[in-house]
Amino acid sequence: MKTRRSNLNQIIKVVLSFYRTPYDRSADQSWYIKLIGELTEQSKEFRELWQQSTMSTARI
Repeated sequence: MKTRRSNLNQIIKVVLSFYRTPYDRSADQSWYIKLIGELTEQSKEFRELWQQSTMSTARI
């Protein structure tokens, strides 16, 4: 069970980095700023993960 949680956390971080990439490149788009603002206000977990995330260099 611990391994599954660890894998899930890693997957969440990778997926979040894919959202972070366009945000960092297009942060001037008000709908994106609003979305991220609402998510960071409503979810402590999202806020912490968003702060940790970086632009993705992963390839699928």
